[in-house]
Amino acid sequence: MLAFPQYSWAFGVMQISVLSFSSRAVAVVFGLVALVACAPPPEGRFEPTRPVDEAAPAELVPTSRFDGVVADAAPDAERLEAEAQALLERAERLRQETQGLAGPVIDPETRARLEAARGG
Repeated sequence: MLAFPQYSWAFGVMQISVLSFSSRAVAVVFGLVALVACAPPPEGRFEPTRPVDEAAPAELVPTSRFDGVVADAAPDAERLEAEAQALLERAERLRQETQGLAGPVIDPETRARLEAARGG
């Protein structure tokens, strides 16, 4: 049996707890996982190749290249803005309709009649 000291906060005394085999196996597995986690990643073992070191930095392009895309999307954005109020009104109507659906599906009289017919 393997004994580990364990501090008890309730009584303020040191206790010795004996771990079972399965507890020891779990402790060993967690310990091995912790050791493996400390290893460097496989990419860290290799040096960058010479062409990567000598390559030119990436070329930055001016943002004006994207102005055409933004201009093409402007009519869609304006249309959506115009429809926003209609969509908000529709959402509110749907919320009000769902409030009416929140009640019982079967009215109490019908439920009582069905329960009586079922024998319950």
